[in-house]
Amino acid sequence: MEVSMAALHINPPENFTFSTPCNWSKWKMRFERYRIASGLSTKTGNEQVNSLLYIMGEQAEDIFSSFGLSETEQDDFDIVLKKFNDHFVVKKNTIFERAQFNKRVQLDGESVNTFITALYTLSEHCEYGVLHDELIRDRIVVGIRDKNLSEKLQLDADLTLTKVIERVRLSEVVKEQQEKMIEKDNASVNAISPNKPAKFLKQKPSSGARKQNVKSDFHRKNNENESRLHGKCKWCGKQRHDKRVCPARDARCRQCSKIGHYAKVCITKSQTGCSEVPYLGVVQLESKNKTNIDWTVTVQVNHKNIKFKIDSGADHTVLP
Repeated sequence: MEVSMAALHINPPENFTFSTPCNWSKWKMRFERYRIASGLSTKTGNEQVNSLLYIMGEQAEDIFSSFGLSETEQDDFDIVLKKFNDHFVVKKNTIFERAQFNKRVQLDGESVNTFITALYTLSEHCEYGVLHDELIRDRIVVGIRDKNLSEKLQLDADLTLTKVIERVRLSEVVKEQQEKMIEKDNASVNAISPNKPAKFLKQKPSSGARKQNVKSDFHRKNNENESRLHGKCKWCGKQRHDKRVCPARDARCRQCSKIGHYAKVCITKSQTGCSEVPYLGVVQLESKNKTNIDWTVTVQVNHKNIKFKIDSGADHTVLP
């Protein structure tokens, strides 16, 4: 079953705020929509005028009386509405309005749609006439934040307002989609093995640091061995017990050949990395005293003379 628009209950706009006459154009637009949607536009002129005065509010009566209209004019809705327009709408300064329009650019964080809507609103009082669409097109091209897109649009000789709006909207959508894809990819990368330690390239240690590294490696392996045997017998590797009853008490280790422990708990195998790097070099005798001095001394012990070797170090000095 079809329902006419007049049968619908449509609320009229709020009373007009007379303290802000600059809002008259917006209020009038709301009233025009209500007049059509409610079916008021099909009524007589007298009914439409009375509805206008009633919805506007009490102050509208005084303003209406000041118009000095004849009885015939008072029943003509178009004449009455024009009188209210002349009363509330101040003559616009075209130069100022155009200056505001030409200074408008897309603001940070402002969407393309909001920017375009603002340009249409500013152009209402610029009186551009047939140049209206072209000037809005130009303002969009030079006012958008994306300067790369602006340059591309300026190279298009057949650019129209419709084409500009389509391209800037599409560009904004594509950028938003790319940002979402990048965020999603970053989230996926961060989600892979979050507890996995990062791998770094190891710098080859200098020869001077090798000994320190070897000692550190020995202590680390020794600590690992003790940690592995924590709570167990350090001689046989089984549950901790008194050494006197340990089965490895008289056993010989096949790792170090010592008696008293098994090879599986021998810490000697952890010391294999402790040997220093062998040094291969040449020892050259630079000088030698031709006189052969025997570094000995005779000492009397128990009434007997005994020759002793004096421990003075090497007979010759060796320099690297």
